[in-house]
Amino acid sequence: MPNNSLSALIPIHLDGLYLAQDTNVAGPMVDFSKLRKDSVPYLGEELTAKPLEDAHILQQGVHLHWALPDALTKTMSLPLVQCHTFHNVFGYTPGNALWRSLTKANWLTEVIPSKLAKVTVNPEGRRTPPAGIAPEQLEAVNALLDSPGFPAVPDRWLVSRYAADDKTIEKSWVVESDYMWPGNVDGKDNSQPARELVDYYTSYPQHTKGGATGALQYGFLGRYYEAGTTPPPATPDDYLPTPLTAVGYGEPSFAAFYPNCRSVFGFYDAEMQAMSAARTYGLLGFFSDPGLDYYALFRKDFLGKNPTPYPNIQLLEAITEEFQWFLPITLQQADVGADNWKLMAANGWLTLDSPTATSGTLSTVPLKLGNTLGPANETAEKTIRTKLDSLIDQQLPTQTLYYARGTVGPKPNTLPDTSKVSLAIGNTGTEAMSAFLAEKMATKEKALVEDYLEALQLESSLQHQQQDLGPKFEEARHAKGFQAVPGGAIWTVRNQSSTNNRAGATRAGEEATLPENLADMLNELNNLQQQLSQTNFQIESLQQQIFVDWCSYTLQENEVLHQPPPPPPETTSNIPPPPPGNGAPPPPPPPGSLGAAPPPPPGNMGAPPPPPGNMGAAPPPPPSNKPQQMGPVFDPAQAKKDLDNMRAFIEEWEIGVVLSGLQQQKTDLQQKLQTKHQAISSSLLQFQKQLQYLQAGDITDWENFVAAVAKLQAPAIQSINFASADSASVLKSLNQKLLDDPALPLSFPGTVPPEAAQLQALKGTGGWKPEAYLRYNRLLLEAMLPGLIKHQPKFILQPTAAPRYWQPNEPALLLTGLPPSPRHGQDGRLRDDNLLACCSMAVNGPPAASGTFTGINTKLNTIKTEEPDNFALHPKSTGWHPLILDWRVAFSQVKNPGAPKDDPYDYSYATSYVTENYGLATNQVEFSKIKDSNELSGAVPFTGRSILTPAAGLSQKKRSSISWLRIF
Repeated sequence: MPNNSLSALIPIHLDGLYLAQDTNVAGPMVDFSKLRKDSVPYLGEELTAKPLEDAHILQQGVHLHWALPDALTKTMSLPLVQCHTFHNVFGYTPGNALWRSLTKANWLTEVIPSKLAKVTVNPEGRRTPPAGIAPEQLEAVNALLDSPGFPAVPDRWLVSRYAADDKTIEKSWVVESDYMWPGNVDGKDNSQPARELVDYYTSYPQHTKGGATGALQYGFLGRYYEAGTTPPPATPDDYLPTPLTAVGYGEPSFAAFYPNCRSVFGFYDAEMQAMSAARTYGLLGFFSDPGLDYYALFRKDFLGKNPTPYPNIQLLEAITEEFQWFLPITLQQADVGADNWKLMAANGWLTLDSPTATSGTLSTVPLKLGNTLGPANETAEKTIRTKLDSLIDQQLPTQTLYYARGTVGPKPNTLPDTSKVSLAIGNTGTEAMSAFLAEKMATKEKALVEDYLEALQLESSLQHQQQDLGPKFEEARHAKGFQAVPGGAIWTVRNQSSTNNRAGATRAGEEATLPENLADMLNELNNLQQQLSQTNFQIESLQQQIFVDWCSYTLQENEVLHQPPPPPPETTSNIPPPPPGNGAPPPPPPPGSLGAAPPPPPGNMGAPPPPPGNMGAAPPPPPSNKPQQMGPVFDPAQAKKDLDNMRAFIEEWEIGVVLSGLQQQKTDLQQKLQTKHQAISSSLLQFQKQLQYLQAGDITDWENFVAAVAKLQAPAIQSINFASADSASVLKSLNQKLLDDPALPLSFPGTVPPEAAQLQALKGTGGWKPEAYLRYNRLLLEAMLPGLIKHQPKFILQPTAAPRYWQPNEPALLLTGLPPSPRHGQDGRLRDDNLLACCSMAVNGPPAASGTFTGINTKLNTIKTEEPDNFALHPKSTGWHPLILDWRVAFSQVKNPGAPKDDPYDYSYATSYVTENYGLATNQVEFSKIKDSNELSGAVPFTGRSILTPAAGLSQKKRSSISWLRIF
């Protein structure tokens, strides 16, 4: 029987940072606290962090940040869904109603009522909406049910600060990661009235039960209180209504980036603003609701499927595969006997401290049932596996706890030496890697070395090439710098086998020529399809333009609505002194501020609307060179007029005229396409009908064919005089029987082919027409007389991908000299099998309770002594873990000689620009410049933010290892 008190102790990373003074750092990816300002435009970009901007303050003292285990930062294999996802899509009340409908229809089985459920019906069984779900909602509901989810993570953390002796716990706090402070106000911390929540806690979007109306809601997530004291008062409504995950509200770096989650997966110790000696901090994480523990849910679900044989061995293997955790199962020689013990040790089933040890740990080898001990030991293996299954049942933990310790020193952390950091750039990641390695490895012929290294990366696509390897390499290298963009669809008529199992198999060496009228109709169909594809592209482009224009309007509207109050009237007492120098007046306000001299909005609102097809409308005129009239900086009447013009342009012209026209054009084309498709399908059936008649060339062996037909138990066929020497007359009579008889009284031998089954379904319906049962009878004869009648494939009308467009990839940057952080994706680095080494212990009672935690602390001290390399108990936590790169680059654009002289806002290039300035040499795949007359018109700056990943080095290492193995 399982021991329900056993908990798996999962090691995690804990890092500490001591700051001797307040320090500005990069802000959270999304700062919802900015919503408290009325002047913030209703745009998401206003809440996101700006690259290269230090918008957050870390206070003086000790900051702790722990990393979740890798297993909880990836999507689950179990189909679990959270109720709050329905709130996000449908609203609070409608989402709850849909949740109840799905539960009642048994599409969902609740794990935690009104919070978490398992999807119990596969997609094939969800094609008809159950009661309470409208047909138009079904697609969105199925999308939610099929979306992979992240597992819940611990929401309670016990943080302990040890005294200087590194043994005595000086003080402990309980962190409630899912506590939600009130939002939309400049709230104060109840325990520290001087603290503003915005400066110390994580801002988080908050879903209200009232629905989607009203202002955007947010709150501050996470709080802490001293362990052993009475928690501050709170109600269930004060906590996050949805299980907390590693991605939080949907930000991939939520748990990994400290400013995102400082009060959720982090802790600030303000009492240690002055440190004279290093201090150690301990961490213990657990679930406030054990029902959210994904490990426990996975364990229960797996055993509920009743796996056989040896269910617990299979369970341990499934846990190892899903979580990448090594959970030790200890056993003694006495458990299996001396002979079996030797047999297990010899085959790698045991991990022993010495060859003669009589106690050890079960390795991962026997978890796969295919790893047998050989035919001679079949009986012994059954005995061993039966015993192992029982031991696993007794020792496998039923729940999880998460632990760590880290030491923070009194010296402020410093960045590592970056003098060896190098940067390489290429059209692709492998090009950047090859360029870097060539620079490091070669003193001359660097370009040749780079080509060799790039060829190594392209080995899989080049290894089968026998001729023109050099040009093929250049072609493959060039193609990697682009990504395919769908070019729409093209319709084609092709023949498809219905008797061969291979999809698309056709009669070898035979093609059918379409009748001229059918070929013309197919061409008309493709013209309509091309027009529809172009219309869809135009709609997508226009929608993007409308979004950009609306964002511009929103920004300018916000500027108008929140103008500062006008200055007081000038008097002799408030007239400022003249400026130094010649006393010239100050320059006019820069273009862009609505008021006295506003720049015209995109599209020149006062001009007549542009003709259809000019999606961007007319560009704004250039700034006037006339001197600006002195006066008030802001003119409310002019500003309102400009806004009204801009809004009218977007709503009335872009949406009301151009977009509506394109959408109507799309509808018309779809109707024409459907009509033409039906006409071609009808003509194709008639064409197909003519091909079903048996021809002399369809019979492979006439004598055997006649003899086989005579044996068929079909009176209508036997009435034909097959003894006639006129084979054409015989086939004519047989074809007439195939056409006259709606169904020959014969049965398919074995499985009915899919096409014939589809035709069978038409019996008794209006679709059972001569062309249908003629085809059916032909297939029937082919099946009854195998090898004697050539198969006539079915002709189908189907869409295929049209020629694609190619879009160049963004440049790839490779940074070297920065050590990759072990906090993420490297939990198993201490074991050869890349599994995270865990342990287990019996835990009776709440983990944060004094008596329970004493036992856990003792266990952790034992682990620290026995496993000095255990990263969760490492004595120092001062490493630097680079995660995010903020960057700024400048793109030097070429002057456009074809732009109109009077319109500097025209950025379109002449159609002949590429051919006049670049050429494609023979046997080359890259353009080369044919003249150097283009001048650069200045650099355009770009900034951005990227997540750093060690994937390039790992990929290169793997590829190199495989290639060297092949070479040697």
